[in-house]
Amino acid sequence: MASKKQNNTTTDEPFNEPMTIDIDKLEATFGKGSVRSVTFLGAPAPAPAPAPKKKKLKIKVKKPEPEPIIPLTFNKTTRLGECGLQEETNKLYIPFFLMGACGHDDAAISWDGHREVMSVPKKLNLLWFKKFADKLEKHPYWDWDWVSFRNNILKPNREHLKQVLNINDDKVDTLLCDGFVFINNFSKDWADEGEEYVEDFKNGEIGHFPNFTNFLKHDNLEY
Repeated sequence: MASKKQNNTTTDEPFNEPMTIDIDKLEATFGKGSVRSVTFLGAPAPAPAPAPKKKKLKIKVKKPEPEPIIPLTFNKTTRLGECGLQEETNKLYIPFFLMGACGHDDAAISWDGHREVMSVPKKLNLLWFKKFADKLEKHPYWDWDWVSFRNNILKPNREHLKQVLNINDDKVDTLLCDGFVFINNFSKDWADEGEEYVEDFKNGEIGHFPNFTNFLKHDNLEY
């Protein structure tokens, strides 16, 4: 009679080659159900090869060089009542006048010169126009000469204005024609004109208030 005692067959000899164990033959020798597990003491199974590391692809994107700013140029002022570049100080001369007499030499208001000049800017951008508008706002009862301001300061810098204000030809034409409106109303809006104007604007009956920011952003200005 075959013994029913459990037998675990092991070997101390290491095996380097694959070995096949016939379970049916072992149970025929030691009895049905006597073989419950087989332990193979041999060379350890080789560890799986590590997955190849993914190489990080570094792409250097060269930023485009900024477009160089178109240099500024100004026409020189030739008389007391004319805006323009003041040769002796290398500053912009922008005189004030008695109200209603802008451009007339004998109506120019002059002191030591500090009220009438501005440093030559690097850009005629929105910030510069604000500085100029603030200068005008400090003297609400004095006039200024839009014609020489346009001809000697703005017109020579048409392409520069298009670049730094990011406007097209039509916009710059509007600026050179009606810029005094946007400058004089730089910090104003419909609320300064009255509640009825605010309501008309909300109802679409009138366009945007003609201040400088709205000029840059919108085409439907009301003036």
